[in-house]
Amino acid sequence: MKFSRKKLTFIPVLVLISAIIFPSFTALAADASYKFSAINLKLKVPEELICFTQTTTGNNAYLKDIGAEDANEVQNSMKASNIYLEAFSKDISYEIAVVGMKAGSSLSNLDELDENQLSGMFLQYIDSENAKQEDGLTETMTGKAIDIINDRPYFRTEVTSVSDEKQTIYTRKYYTVARGYIYMYSLQSKDNEITDEMINDIRYIINSAQYTDVKKSIFENGVFTETLSTILTAAIPIAILAAIYLLITRVGRKSRAKLSSEEAELRARFKQEHNKK
Repeated sequence: MKFSRKKLTFIPVLVLISAIIFPSFTALAADASYKFSAINLKLKVPEELICFTQTTTGNNAYLKDIGAEDANEVQNSMKASNIYLEAFSKDISYEIAVVGMKAGSSLSNLDELDENQLSGMFLQYIDSENAKQEDGLTETMTGKAIDIINDRPYFRTEVTSVSDEKQTIYTRKYYTVARGYIYMYSLQSKDNEITDEMINDIRYIINSAQYTDVKKSIFENGVFTETLSTILTAAIPIAILAAIYLLITRVGRKSRAKLSSEEAELRARFKQEHNKK
């Protein structure tokens, strides 16, 4: 019975370790939750999306699918752009990026503005967005509005961009300022117009967002998570082999004990029959 208890606890431990090393496994189990202490944000991502963060490790099975050489490339790119989370569809046809940064002292939280102030700030935001032009792209704003999500205003813009190579990119972006931070949720789709399914995904993430104090965790350190991942990747096969060895030796001891018992029983029976004669 003692060995059985060990065996039962060993399996959940393996599952837990696998969840730490292979984030894609946890995403299959349930909607994934994320916390970012640097921008005081908590959110959830639909289970069908592939996620990357600034602490993504080399064990992420989807790195090659997005054209990344290694985890460092993803981490550095995200940090340079203030992206804290990137979520992709399984076919990499569209992506959702969550951007966060400290707001300037002159920028007010949107939920603290009255209707006139909010409208004025929205017009200023639209002007600044229209003024942005990226080389090699022709951009057209096709839609704009102030959306209220969970009692919080978001500036929504829709842009169609056409590159010099005639590739079309469709973008829908939500912008808000809360508790002294700027948050942007951006949905991009290449060559295919944005669908209701894509909108549902980004709205789900925004609906789940909590702008609250988040305690810094050691797991937000990319070096730590990569080191831990490497250690655990080596430890799991060893642990599995050890479990198999224990199982085999345990079964072996049982078999030898059973054979000895049967042999003793046969000897006793033979002796009893011999004495009768």
